[in-house]
Amino acid sequence: MDAVPTIFDFCTHIKSMKLKSRNLLKKNNSCSPAGPSNLKSNISSQQVLLEHSYAFRNPMEAKKRIIKLEKEIASLRRKMKTCLQKERRATRRWIKATCLV
Repeated sequence: MDAVPTIFDFCTHIKSMKLKSRNLLKKNNSCSPAGPSNLKSNISSQQVLLEHSYAFRNPMEAKKRIIKLEKEIASLRRKMKTCLQKERRATRRWIKATCLV
């Protein structure tokens, strides 16, 4: 059972055609500009990435910082929750104390 799906069963004239390969960078030097504009191409990609404030040198460094900030956010949320609970309790006590007087 060597059935070939019809979608892959090409005509004989198409099967015999050779695929053309792409040579994108054959003439590398003929297109390069000369003079002061060539200085811009000498800047390394690392320097370009570091110019942006959102870029990091090391992805692991960024991940560690994210984890640290997430832990800090969680602890601040817990502190905020306990402070709100204390405030609620204090207002309830104050209301009870003022109503009894």
